Amino acid sequence: MSRVLDDCKHQCPDVFSACVVTRAMAARGLDSDVPLNDTFLAQPTVVEDPSLQSPVGEPKTVNAVFDSNCGSIPTSEESDKFDACSWTELFMISREELIHKQTMNSTLEPLVSNALSKEKSDEMSHYFMQDGLLCRQFVHRQGTFSNTVMQVVVPHRFRKAVLDLAHTGLAGHTGVRKTCDRIVRRFFWPRLKRDVASYVKSCHVCQMTAKPNQRMPVAPLQPIPVMSNPSEHLIVDCVGPLPRSKAGHSFLLTVMCQATRYPAAYPLRSITTKSVLKALVNFTSTFGIPKVIQSDQGSNFMSKQFSRALRQLKARHNISSAHHPQSQGALERFHQTLKSLLRSYWVELGSDWEEGLPCLLLASREVVQESMGFSPKQLVFGHSVRGLPAVLADEWCNAATSFWAFSPTNVLDYVSGFRYRLYEARAAATRKLGKAQSKMRCLFNRKAKHRSFEPGEKVLALLPLLHSHFQAKFCGPYEVVKCLPDYNYLLSTPDRRKKVQVCHINLLKSYAVPDPSTPVGLIASLPAEGAFGSSAVTVDGESGCLGSDEIDEVGCVHHRQS
Repeated sequence: MSRVLDDCKHQCPDVFSACVVTRAMAARGLDSDVPLNDTFLAQPTVVEDPSLQSPVGEPKTVNAVFDSNCGSIPTSEESDKFDACSWTELFMISREELIHKQTMNSTLEPLVSNALSKEKSDEMSHYFMQDGLLCRQFVHRQGTFSNTVMQVVVPHRFRKAVLDLAHTGLAGHTGVRKTCDRIVRRFFWPRLKRDVASYVKSCHVCQMTAKPNQRMPVAPLQPIPVMSNPSEHLIVDCVGPLPRSKAGHSFLLTVMCQATRYPAAYPLRSITTKSVLKALVNFTSTFGIPKVIQSDQGSNFMSKQFSRALRQLKARHNISSAHHPQSQGALERFHQTLKSLLRSYWVELGSDWEEGLPCLLLASREVVQESMGFSPKQLVFGHSVRGLPAVLADEWCNAATSFWAFSPTNVLDYVSGFRYRLYEARAAATRKLGKAQSKMRCLFNRKAKHRSFEPGEKVLALLPLLHSHFQAKFCGPYEVVKCLPDYNYLLSTPDRRKKVQVCHINLLKSYAVPDPSTPVGLIASLPAEGAFGSSAVTVDGESGCLGSDEIDEVGCVHHRQS
């Protein structure tokens, strides 16, 4: 380090002493009074390039070169559009420089001329000059109280910095009304409210940390198809970790028939792809091989081993959009019921949850589904199961003479009656479920709003954060790569583990990109209404699934085949 200082001292003996400030000098404030008049810093820089010689043969200075290349030095207002200062530099702006910027601002010329004239119009009567500084008289009202304050009219170059000072950092990133109220107490410029609204809307921090009272409009409800054949469309998911059972199980694989809402749950030690496939074999051995299996984007369901097993079974894999549980609303609702049953069982009996799981599944299968009007057992097997209430009734009454006993019949009549009862039950369940979905759709769509994004548009995605509640809830901004069916979008997420991700529109909101080249105060060619302001400022259950043919092995999504 000492060798570097010695080299600097030999190369620049005139200024090296001025560049060294000791702690004692800094304490006495001597560093601000260092004379530089006799050094090369006070001399114009000479360009030695022969190609830049003036006509008289004298070398040009840097300013002369700038004039010859650019024609002329840009005016103050033109340079202010692209040379906005930061809010920390505001405190180094002198009064004389502020007055100079006001006089060089074309939008403030009518205000300056009117303030200097003796005959003032009624619209601009509240503008005046105070020792050459353009100011404005403003009546600030707070409830029944009001006081007159003096506002400094801010030129173009300093408006962005004033907005930063009143909104960012310790200002707390308040909304439009509070930010505007904080500014109008001391400052003003034409179209102030419009500039504040545009600034707050494009603030990156405000967009990343949504306010508690701000909610994104939801997309219209897209009901799942009412009814298909039983066990053709399965919904699978994993639950856990749960308290370890005596058998060492901590997880559950849940399976539900989309048509009949028939649930099943299989205890697992782990939720690897291999253990999940073994549990699915147990289900298919009873109900047959499905045509469609729907799951979320868990790693065990997205693995190559799981996809290979489905291809061998000729079953299509439908993948729900990320972090959108409404895509599997029926199964997610069953999870809530199952957890409540397990909790009640443990509180009442204190036994191992796995021991009571079969009986609890029976209880959930035999009760009538409100949206369908039948129990899952009736829609699958065509008759009600004999539970504990039926056992008690048979004990109290003579089963042979009771009015609910079936009359003896042959096999052919029983099969014919069974098929008829099963057909009528499924038809009635389809009608009732359709009515329930229509009612839900009408209620849900009252607050829904049609939104859409185009490829290339910037959006913020509501993705889960694992560590701190103080971190931003929204992630991004990300770019929309492709539009997919059912209000789904493919996003480019380079900062996450999955470089591309499918998200539902309810998790997305548009990102307003701040444009640093747009000067504040000239945001848009808006009507001239209020161009000079006024004396008082006042600011008044969804389907989101993708087919397996839409996602290849590297996670890229393609258009769905019609």
